Amino acid sequence: MHTTGASGQPFAITNKADNPDAAAAYIDFITNSDAMKVIAENEGLPVVEAADQKAPNELGQQIFTAFDQVSTANGLLPYLDWATPTMGDTLGAGLQDLIAKQRTPEQVLQELEQDYSDFTSKG
Repeated sequence: MHTTGASGQPFAITNKADNPDAAAAYIDFITNSDAMKVIAENEGLPVVEAADQKAPNELGQQIFTAFDQVSTANGLLPYLDWATPTMGDTLGAGLQDLIAKQRTPEQVLQELEQDYSDFTSKG
């Protein structure tokens, strides 16, 4: 089973961070078991140990269980606009141009591929 989704917590520590250890400690703090319990109690989706959390209602518990099943089976696929730092803009502009009939689908696909290739070629 696969689904498009995200953890809702897109945090990263760049190589230009002034204090990467403090940044790592903060990310650990907001993603640890205690933080997930607070998120669950407030009807948010805990992204760590989702199956171990108690949702405030039955529907929430079903969502927690499904998220846990998909994410622990490596079935969670990130949103397409997260593929590169500029992909959201590239997708949006391409869609607008398609709707306005200013570019063909092939041209938009070529631009999307170029965006992805430019980003991934940097390593």
